[in-house]
Amino acid sequence: MNVGFGVGFFDCNNDGTLDVFVANGHIAPGIEKYRDDFTFKQKKLLYVNQGGYFEELSKEAGSCFSVPNVGRGVAFGDIDNDGNIDVLVTNNGGLPELLRNNGENGNHWLTLKLVGHKSNRDGIGASIKARVNDRHLVTQVQTAGSYLSSRDPRPHFGLGRAEEVSQLDIRWPSGIVQTIRNVRANQILVVHEPTR
Repeated sequence: MNVGFGVGFFDCNNDGTLDVFVANGHIAPGIEKYRDDFTFKQKKLLYVNQGGYFEELSKEAGSCFSVPNVGRGVAFGDIDNDGNIDVLVTNNGGLPELLRNNGENGNHWLTLKLVGHKSNRDGIGASIKARVNDRHLVTQVQTAGSYLSSRDPRPHFGLGRAEEVSQLDIRWPSGIVQTIRNVRANQILVVHEPTR
């Protein structure tokens, strides 16, 4: 039985739907001596959104998912700026693990780097709606994440096969609403908050 500590939603395959990552680890060292259904070190889990249900695809995601550890915190971000969200797992009494996502599935993406002028510098709290074909993707800029972890503040959208975001609507914490149209995919777009 797993004890989930680090849990978070992220788009692991840039298809525009959120998937779930779970870092597991029990709180009691030596629990195996007392319970047959628990281990102290536990495997990480990846649940991929299949459009209405989540399928556990940990084994297919890589060998790192078969190595048990005492997982605690999880931080999500594109560490190498390749458009795929990577995962950093902290382990109790062990080294952190960086799970690099190479995402070679041909799906497109868009990452935003917000620069606040009236609002805070990183636009924390801004809400963003992206229109991609007939879909509306929504996110909020935040750094809060899993247990004792902070995530990349840059909002990220998986776009699937779409090569463009037809419209971005950004509602800054200051109340300013900004609209950007016809944004090409596969880039980190720097967006400055309007000053008037």
